[in-house]
Amino acid sequence: MLCMFALIIGINRYLSPRVPSLRGAEADARAIRDYLKICLHTPDSHIQMVCGEDATRQNIIDALIALRDNEDIQWGDAIVIYYAGGGVDLRTPEGWPARGDRGHIPAIIPYDFDEEKGIHAIPDSTICWLIEDISEQHGDNIVSR
Repeated sequence: MLCMFALIIGINRYLSPRVPSLRGAEADARAIRDYLKICLHTPDSHIQMVCGEDATRQNIIDALIALRDNEDIQWGDAIVIYYAGGGVDLRTPEGWPARGDRGHIPAIIPYDFDEEKGIHAIPDSTICWLIEDISEQHGDNIVSR
């Protein structure tokens, strides 16, 4: 029997005062969690929430790696990855493929984003690489938003 697993990330406020706060991202994350639990009967143990101050760059990456390494997920189980929070377009580093006509790559902003301290946004290419790792381990029944 196929099961569902989820990683849900929501961030309203950021450590850096230069990143504008959001009002509904964490509420959206909780609403997705509640939908999975109530309507789709997904067990709590299959849902990983990373919200607010816990949604650091390292914790987000670690949560994606934990999905890859989760031995409870069988081949073909449904995996939902949901992000509600801020995003940014980064200048494309030399040697990286650019997206769109502006020569930038999209990225998500973690709670602890602070380029002066070396804590960077997470480029979509990094997220795609991690999701590809998850699909190689568990199959490609993955939805990300």
